[in-house]
Amino acid sequence: MIGYQYHEQEQWQEAIKWYEKSLSLNPDYIVVLYRKGYSHFKLKQVREALQAFERCRALWHALPEGPLKEKDKKNCVKAAYHQAEVLIENPYKVEGAFEGAIRLLGEAIQLDPQNHNAHYLLGKALLENKEAEQAIAAFRESDRLQPNQDYVLDRWGQALAELKRYEEAEQVYQRIPPSQRKGYVLRNLGEMQFQRGEHQRAISTLKQALQKDSRSHYGHYYLGLCYQKMSEWGLAVRELHEAIRLRQKNHNVPFPEAQKVIDEILSEHPKATNAPQTTSTRQRGKVAKYIKDKGFGFIQGDNGAQIFFHFKDFPRDEKIEVGMWVEYEEGIGDKGPKAIKAKRVYSDKRKA
Repeated sequence: MIGYQYHEQEQWQEAIKWYEKSLSLNPDYIVVLYRKGYSHFKLKQVREALQAFERCRALWHALPEGPLKEKDKKNCVKAAYHQAEVLIENPYKVEGAFEGAIRLLGEAIQLDPQNHNAHYLLGKALLENKEAEQAIAAFRESDRLQPNQDYVLDRWGQALAELKRYEEAEQVYQRIPPSQRKGYVLRNLGEMQFQRGEHQRAISTLKQALQKDSRSHYGHYYLGLCYQKMSEWGLAVRELHEAIRLRQKNHNVPFPEAQKVIDEILSEHPKATNAPQTTSTRQRGKVAKYIKDKGFGFIQGDNGAQIFFHFKDFPRDEKIEVGMWVEYEEGIGDKGPKAIKAKRVYSDKRKA
């Protein structure tokens, strides 16, 4: 229980110390083995996490049928789920990682068929293992049990796109409201639009993705590929260079695919490096609602999403009116995204 108190405070190393003391007194303590494995998992200690989860499951399966086994079933399910999660997140450290994860998740689902996250993770493992058809079935079941989870719909859309079933994938993505599309959803949607040859549409989507998460090297990479297809050589080189920089900075690995495209562009268009090196993150929209006495309202962006604003984020002498068109940048306020550095862009209420 001392270990569990540290566990609740996410002090994983301290929790492990006390879990090990507990296990020295009772090596077959199933719940402690599960929690020890989870603590190692949070510390990214792959080998130790896998060992603890494996022993937890083996002990549970060895129990005779009865109340004790039924009581500890949930710990076996969670151990199988997180053991699979470790394998999926570390496929290069364990041979046959995805096959192992699929087997473990099958076990978790057999014990708890209503676990929608287990169905989702199974779909993810199947998709990584190039079994897109089976992945789609797993995502569909996860969605049936817990509808409209954005991470499930996103992976489901990716699986359909993998099979080039783009119309179905588009329908799945449409179930995620524009205002609720996180950066990774927009990035994957933009990648799909690029694959379909909808380069202008993909550029718009990828820009929205980068406004939400500018650190995504894949977002910049696919934006660069879109610009290449549109013969915007300078913009393509700029985005590809940014993709390389971010991948090196965040993951300490090179990005040879991006460098290859840069080399191809510069071999035919050597002046592409003269393109401006800045990207405007400003968006445009219309004031949809303004509560003057409270000083805040909402802007309807060109992308269809609404974003909160406060009058202090406009110039001091700006007269804010419903219907006026504005430019703004997206920032983060106390309660989520908000418009910042906003200003009127047209003297009347008509869109140019």
